[in-house]
Amino acid sequence: MSKSVFLLLFFFCCSCATVFNNPYQEIQLKTNEPTRLVVLEDSLFTPSKKHFFKVKRSKEFLPITIEGDSLSKDIYLKPFNSFAYASNFFYPSLWSVGAWLIDRNSPKRYGFPTLVSVDLSSQGEEYFDYDAFTETKQLIKITPLKLVGIHNASVEVAYERVTSSNFSTQLMLSTLLPSSLSTIGDDPEPKTKGFRVALEERFYFKKKAPFGPYFAVEIDYLNNQS
Repeated sequence: MSKSVFLLLFFFCCSCATVFNNPYQEIQLKTNEPTRLVVLEDSLFTPSKKHFFKVKRSKEFLPITIEGDSLSKDIYLKPFNSFAYASNFFYPSLWSVGAWLIDRNSPKRYGFPTLVSVDLSSQGEEYFDYDAFTETKQLIKITPLKLVGIHNASVEVAYERVTSSNFSTQLMLSTLLPSSLSTIGDDPEPKTKGFRVALEERFYFKKKAPFGPYFAVEIDYLNNQS
């Protein structure tokens, strides 16, 4: 009984944008030349290539005017459903349905890109939702949620290397933890040992690597000594 209650509370608490999202969000905006910004028609910033500002979460597009020495540009940041809101659908249950009902009409369900870059001289993309001015060739990543995994909880680290404009290769290593959420309360208490290794080739089809959605092929090896 206690195990079921714990799992339900875990799913519910991880699935509510109204509880976890701050009503305001910080955005970093970078430009290829010193600029000033006008946000929501009343906020003016000192000329710089890098700006930080906070905006209120909303389902409406966020208008921003970018003013350089000789060029100016108007952009409209598109809102999207935040991870906290999307997580309502990860673990279907009565709790997640309740969280969805609370979140669906709340402005806190939405988010804007946290990093935006704008090339004033470009006639193409209105803006990029990543740093388009800094070349990113390699990444080292950790996965905190793996520490509380339902199955095979682990300490995980990954290294991703960009190999071309649309491709990258990732190597992942993880060490299994003694127990996972699904084994809490088991008698006898599990003492899992083992590791996992994965090699993944990624193809980024919307943005340059390593940004945005991708297709991947992965070779995975799991050694589980439960």
